[in-house]
Amino acid sequence: MFLCRDKKGMVLSTIVNIVIITIALFLIIGIINHFFSKAEGATADSICRGSVLAREKYALRYLGGTIKKSGPPLLCKTEDKIMPEKKGDSKEEIKRDISNLITKTWYMFGEGLPKNIFDDFIFGGYSCFVKYTISVKSNSKFKYGDYISREDLLSWLSLNPYKVEVKETKNKRYACEKKGGVCVEGGLCSSDKMYYSDPAWSCGRNQICCVDKKNFITYIDYIQSYVGEGRLFITNEKFEPGETYGIALVSPHAKWFKVLVGDFNPNANYIIINKLNDLSKYCVKVEDIAGK
Repeated sequence: MFLCRDKKGMVLSTIVNIVIITIALFLIIGIINHFFSKAEGATADSICRGSVLAREKYALRYLGGTIKKSGPPLLCKTEDKIMPEKKGDSKEEIKRDISNLITKTWYMFGEGLPKNIFDDFIFGGYSCFVKYTISVKSNSKFKYGDYISREDLLSWLSLNPYKVEVKETKNKRYACEKKGGVCVEGGLCSSDKMYYSDPAWSCGRNQICCVDKKNFITYIDYIQSYVGEGRLFITNEKFEPGETYGIALVSPHAKWFKVLVGDFNPNANYIIINKLNDLSKYCVKVEDIAGK
């Protein structure tokens, strides 16, 4: 009789302890989320990327895809940007700034290596995280009626270098030469080389730095194949003043049936860009750490 009561008491005590621990965990998670949601700039970026990579360690893989994971929370926040960033920025500067936000999103979410970051179920739809919103304003060089077409932005991404691979060379004088480039007078590179203006690749006075074309990694190269494999979809036709756009990361779950019929990497992460209000047509938006 007493033994039965003791067992009931032990069960009740265990349940109470579990409830207390659960409540404590929710409180701790809430405090952590509140603290990290206040982070800004480079600190917020580092926290976001770190949380993505930490979650990847808990991934459950099966038949070439990542099915489901549990573990650390995603500590990323949506940032609101206004473009042009400066009053005198032209179309070229706007294309550059949008492109930098695209590659920054790709970097913060693991450069295509983590899969199923948002814990989508196998037979469900796709989730996405809107890393940046871009509110486009008008200025003297980008007025109402002006626009940047989808093709124009894609061309910029395909032609401009995101980074250059360093080929270290000893016993050279200038930074450009030490990294594998060639310092040339006269302002003209040979046909197999391209001019590179990064201050970290400096040359002497009246010289320019010329680098082998094969060492250039364009913005689109970086997303498609530099680290992991990825894709970029710009689904709006143009960028124009008065509109707000979203840059989102989609991380698909495993698509076994497509893998089996030889579809091109259906499990690759990708970035999608569209008018902010239209993104919901393509994916389910995940809340950020601040609840946006």
